[in-house]
Amino acid sequence: MSTALVPSHFSLHFAVRKNILAFPKYVTSTSDDVQERAAVLLDANENSAGSCLAPEAEIGGGCPQDTIDLSNLNRYPSASHKSLRQRIVQWRRLESIEQVCVGSGASDIIDVIIRATCTPGSASILVTPPTFDFYRVCARLHDVGVTECSQEMTADGDFRLPIDHICAALSTDERIKVVFLASPGNPTGSLIPLEQILRILNLKEFRGILVVDEAYIDFAAAPERASAVQLLAKYNNLIVVQSLSKSHGLAGIRVGMAMAHPILISMLGKVQMPYRLSSVTLGLACEALSADGLARATELQRQVVQNRTRLTQLLIDPALASSGIGPPLGGLAANFVLVPIYAKQPSASGACQRDDARAKRIVWRLRTSHDIAVRHVGGQVGCSACVRITVGTVSELKALHTALRHVAEC
Repeated sequence: MSTALVPSHFSLHFAVRKNILAFPKYVTSTSDDVQERAAVLLDANENSAGSCLAPEAEIGGGCPQDTIDLSNLNRYPSASHKSLRQRIVQWRRLESIEQVCVGSGASDIIDVIIRATCTPGSASILVTPPTFDFYRVCARLHDVGVTECSQEMTADGDFRLPIDHICAALSTDERIKVVFLASPGNPTGSLIPLEQILRILNLKEFRGILVVDEAYIDFAAAPERASAVQLLAKYNNLIVVQSLSKSHGLAGIRVGMAMAHPILISMLGKVQMPYRLSSVTLGLACEALSADGLARATELQRQVVQNRTRLTQLLIDPALASSGIGPPLGGLAANFVLVPIYAKQPSASGACQRDDARAKRIVWRLRTSHDIAVRHVGGQVGCSACVRITVGTVSELKALHTALRHVAEC
């Protein structure tokens, strides 16, 4: 700790916003204050199949590093990111680069949307838990309210939007400026039907913006038909957020994008910091969206979907079922599955009940005894006693299966 004198007149409580003082730090699986990461990483929804830029994944052409100009690192990168935006337009079949802005990951895009739309202390966003917690975290950091319309679980274990409840809230609460929907959802893995998205877009009483977060869309069946990108040509109140982190295996370079009407994109551009992507990142992202990069990414996505089927089959092992490891819940449209953990013994009535304490023990024992990391998500609405497991490689899934059979004894 520094031995420098601290001015006696300084007040942390005066200098820092009250909501920041009271807010806990947002912790991820790779935060410095989290223990060293495990050998088998099935907790952060990274693409376990690899990266579309890794040499071993190449389908043709030279190594990506050969295509990146390192001679001009003393110069600022392009502030317009035109070359990358052009690649995104071609990839997602948009009309113009004026429909695209890019940022340092989808989280940066989410932050920019809230800053551009919501007045601190008076505006709100609407979210549908269980969902990506960063929407709520970002809103509260900006002193923006959060309205929650919790999803409902169907008889077959999937999650469904309470669309009537959402429309009622949007029709009566003018403080709500933005709706955040994740499709596929995290941690649910469920797709949102386009007809429900259209109900919100067409709701005349709601004058705000609908954001559809499609970070996992390329792992869904028929992603082009499921994506809200196809609605952009007709709706100026829609923003679709995507990322290269999951489908392209590029979580390490942090590239996210918003696609919307040019007027909305221009508003977001006013809020974004300049030079938000480095020259190296821009070069890698452009390579990822080249013909070879897209071919590699498609192959990675195919492997993940194939291994997702393997994982779901492993999880219905009768030995695991008899030990209280439930079959996956949700929509199975992402690169992870949501698994409920039940008590080892049924209740007096004979019903199987979820056991959150046991779920935490299983997560802990997987990490400490088998060096396998999965994510406990039992604190989210509708996810009591659930763990989220990222789809791993074939060898990782075999190790997980063996480990689960051991730890299920706890």
